Amino acid sequence: MNKPVLREYKTLEIPAVESVTEGIKAGNYAWVHPDVNEQYFKHEGNKGGEIILLEVREAPISSDEMVIAMKEINMIPATMEDLLGLAIAYPELQMRSPIISLSQFKKFNYTFGIPC
Repeated sequence: MNKPVLREYKTLEIPAVESVTEGIKAGNYAWVHPDVNEQYFKHEGNKGGEIILLEVREAPISSDEMVIAMKEINMIPATMEDLLGLAIAYPELQMRSPIISLSQFKKFNYTFGIPC
């Protein structure tokens, strides 16, 4: 198993997002994949507040390895609503580097994906 090097990149405040649909609407996206909806992403909600972005070094690393590494430092993956809240408050972050959450793996058209 690869041992990732995680470093706290930034702590940011995010708004509350009650549903995936609400978050997509508030994000004012030019395009959204049709499978990004409540049918495929269970409602977890968020209450807003702080979210910690981690920078990962020593990639490649599997999703399972990353989740284990996060648990070792008492962190959990963000929910889909957390990601949407982050995108609403800080849309420029997505332009710098990929931001992903490992909370919900999904199967689309015979391939697996993660929210990003």
